[in-house]
Amino acid sequence: MKTIYEWIADYSAGNLTEPEAKVFRDRLENDEEVKRLFADVRQMETALRMLEVETSVEAWERFQKALSGMRSRRRRIRRMMAAGIAAAIVMFLGVGVILWRPVSLPPVSVATEEITPGSTKATLLLADGEAIALDGLSADSMTVSDGTVIVHDTLAGLQYRQQKEDTVVHYHTIRVPCGGEYRFCLPDGSQVWINSASELRFPTRFTGPERVVYASGELYFDVQADADHPFVVEAGDNRVTVLGTAFNLNAYPEEQQVLTTLVRGVVEFRHGDERVRLKPGQQAVLDAGTQQLNTRQVDVSLYTSWVNGAFEYQRMPLADIVRQLARWYDIEFIFEAAEFRDHPFTGIARRDQTLEEILGMIAKTTGVAFEISERKVYIKRTEDAANISRSDY
Repeated sequence: MKTIYEWIADYSAGNLTEPEAKVFRDRLENDEEVKRLFADVRQMETALRMLEVETSVEAWERFQKALSGMRSRRRRIRRMMAAGIAAAIVMFLGVGVILWRPVSLPPVSVATEEITPGSTKATLLLADGEAIALDGLSADSMTVSDGTVIVHDTLAGLQYRQQKEDTVVHYHTIRVPCGGEYRFCLPDGSQVWINSASELRFPTRFTGPERVVYASGELYFDVQADADHPFVVEAGDNRVTVLGTAFNLNAYPEEQQVLTTLVRGVVEFRHGDERVRLKPGQQAVLDAGTQQLNTRQVDVSLYTSWVNGAFEYQRMPLADIVRQLARWYDIEFIFEAAEFRDHPFTGIARRDQTLEEILGMIAKTTGVAFEISERKVYIKRTEDAANISRSDY
């Protein structure tokens, strides 16, 4: 009979059958002890990942601190460290769950230069149509053509300061291209992270009973609390209303679902006459085809990991993964082996890795072959790619 640690390892690696995965998810939702053990293993994965990546004194100290925190929460963690450490490390290092700096990977055929990851880049569009590239700014502050004074921080991005009530309100837009991301601060102090191929339109000064902004793509909001002035995000026909909270909005036009994931606080998601109120750890799911609106309990880190510089997947279909990678690496994916579209994959990767490194680990654990040529990635069966390689000699 499997131990709980083996169940966790197999679930994280994507090795459970669907009936087994359902049994484990039910247990995870209803058994508090299993839930705590699962969280501890995930924390250990993160600590080990940082240790592997940084190999520094500081990283080792963080690892020790993480383990110390786990032990302090309860004594049973010692049993996990003794009886379950092998399963946890196998899950972490042996079955391809974690996707960084591989030691030995299947080759990814590359016909052109190395595909590097995205970076901090964005364009600020002013009300008069002027466009300002934000990735090359050097000044500490600037006054733009409409008179708005904006502070520029090299680490935190732009910081809009709430202006006097008699100043004219203008609307600005920050647009992030494929291969980019950007973080900045709105006039009310709310922080926004904008993912690739996304944008946010907002006023230079908030007026009226609500603080309204307009979003497209994927954005993470950490909203400044103001009970008298709710913060509202409009994304097409969808509306998210919050007071003081942190949440992730994924509203790419090409995706089949609009996802709002709540990290803390309370938000209300509304589509037409339908509305749902979320608690932390819940997600509103709007089906773009059927227009059905539902809620579900989720692992928040799967939907917010990009803010912390990582891709995290849990049995995500390959078609969904490559759409995400296409936006970040500004590259096109072509499925020549269509049967792999729904192939589930579980893993974690750093967003600063090259595309070849990430594809190499996916290939190792799925049997999918990738060929890169002229900023296009062809997804093939492993045997087809091998035959092509042999025919080249």
